[in-house]
Amino acid sequence: MLVLRRRAGEAIVIGDDIEIEVTEISRTRVKLGVKAPRTICVMRRETVPVALDNRQAAVILGNHGVGEILRRIYAGQAVPPAKPFEEPRHVFQSPLKPPEERADK
Repeated sequence: MLVLRRRAGEAIVIGDDIEIEVTEISRTRVKLGVKAPRTICVMRRETVPVALDNRQAAVILGNHGVGEILRRIYAGQAVPPAKPFEEPRHVFQSPLKPPEERADK
């Protein structure tokens, strides 16, 4: 891991098109600004598992439709199994693995 020291207003560059700037430093926090192309997914590490769950739920709902699922639930019928989940790579590309898959826990 590369460790760099930066002051407020200073930045680092990753590749040709990603810039991370230290915008504010307080006693207990550092505020970072990230400039990256819209095709790059940028998120806090602790939100990655939730984002993956949300994407999976969206795929499942997309397979059956919300109305159909609610109709079956209220009618006491079983909801048909969803198609196998496959991560839509063109929509969400994260270099981070969910915490349970990371080796550096």
